[in-house]
Amino acid sequence: VKGLPERRIGVLEEYIVDTEGKRFGEKPKLAKTFYKVIKGYRGFSLIELEPITGRTNQLRIQLANVGHPILGERKYAFGKDFPVNFKRLALHSFYLQFTHPVSKDKVNLDLDLASDMKTFLEKAS
Repeated sequence: VKGLPERRIGVLEEYIVDTEGKRFGEKPKLAKTFYKVIKGYRGFSLIELEPITGRTNQLRIQLANVGHPILGERKYAFGKDFPVNFKRLALHSFYLQFTHPVSKDKVNLDLDLASDMKTFLEKAS
């Protein structure tokens, strides 16, 4: 994310609606996300997010609203406002858990960091 959040651990909680929802008159819904700063770099931070609710574009909206948009964000922030450049939205899910819709088994996925993100972080260190 852009910059370094003041608190290293916290909760983002607010009522949000995404851009498309606003167009269609949707009412804001409560969004709650836990966050933890993993490491601060020059101009940006690596943070871990755990969405408690599942609102459309929740993480993107909440981080932009607190002044720390995700690097590469172009929908809820302006590219010119970033001190560093990342060519796409710098958002990666490293762990997913869900119930399979057919078998009803719990599915757990552990995912490696995307290679472009690894390279970006290595160069920033």
